Amino acid sequence: MLRSYLEELKRVSKNGTFMMEVNPATKVFERFYVGFDELKNGFLAGCRRVIGLDGCFLKTGLKGMLLYAIGRDGNNQMFPIAWAVVEVESEASWTWFLTQLFIDLNVGTGEGWTFISDKQKGLMNAVSWLSPQAEHRNYARHIYANWKKQHKGDALKNLFWRAVKCTFEADFDMVMANLKMECPKGYEDFMRQDPKHFYMAFIRTGTKCDAVENNLSETFNGYICIPRAKPILEMLEEIRAMLMEMMTKRSQLMVDRMDPICPRIRMKLEKTKLESRYCFARASLGNKFEVEGDGNRFVVDLARKTCACREWDISGIPCRHAICCIAFMKLEINDYVDDCFKKDAYENCYKFPFPVMNGEKMWPKFSGEPIKPHLTKEKG
Repeated sequence: MLRSYLEELKRVSKNGTFMMEVNPATKVFERFYVGFDELKNGFLAGCRRVIGLDGCFLKTGLKGMLLYAIGRDGNNQMFPIAWAVVEVESEASWTWFLTQLFIDLNVGTGEGWTFISDKQKGLMNAVSWLSPQAEHRNYARHIYANWKKQHKGDALKNLFWRAVKCTFEADFDMVMANLKMECPKGYEDFMRQDPKHFYMAFIRTGTKCDAVENNLSETFNGYICIPRAKPILEMLEEIRAMLMEMMTKRSQLMVDRMDPICPRIRMKLEKTKLESRYCFARASLGNKFEVEGDGNRFVVDLARKTCACREWDISGIPCRHAICCIAFMKLEINDYVDDCFKKDAYENCYKFPFPVMNGEKMWPKFSGEPIKPHLTKEKG
């Protein structure tokens, strides 16, 4: 039925990308790519150019992996873009998956794009080869999980995560000096991980995303936990149906909401407002300020929407220093939140109706030799 299913997908999402690879000699199934045009258009219309890449094992008796690409909507919720069943997670399978994805999204050389993943070598090589100009971040939690095997204890753990969360280099250097004093070997192993890929002090500004974690990929993984224990056709259909329901529900989030800022972003703003009470601003001409707080002084430029701490520059959401200046000038804070977190951008994500499908009895008839599954895993 996979051939009929493929034709039905092409029928309901005419500009989508759906493809299947079968070994021509053995007729053994190899790969199946699902890229709905409606998800692609929603991502391009309302999401930032930030994509989480990950994979998970299929929980059936057959070998296989599910690879997927996840975006972020204006409320910092997962926005599925595309997924694929492949025979194994490898550089070849990631290159195949990402080639289709990057063509669909017009990624080109990757300028202005950010990809977040674990340090799986095949995946990193595929991203570097296909989009050499893109920023490639690694999941900090995965790196910590390996680092802590040799460097245990709460003191080292706290230093690791303090370093990850530093948004400017001088602060990072200070934490590194403390780590070097506390554990020289831990410091060496830490720096060997190439900090520019997962520490906030080194990530690029302009992406409007400060993520160095894989929370959304883990959310998607948990979301499809039950379907991926089922046979491939049933799994793919259940994932599609679940996402259709999810997208429809989320499309209603901002319909009757008067606040132009998405709910999760508003919560973050309110929390940061409280923190800004401990800051003190001195005004200069041209909407520039010196802001003191936490024993530091930072230059804030409201006209350019930047702060020397880089939090605002990285995330697109005003930091406590910026909010202090906004309050000082009695300005409207909503005007200083990036448009990607506002109602219009959010609704643009979900304005493309997810396609509905008939049952398999009504799928297009497609003849051909039976497709064989992968070899089953050895028991024992």
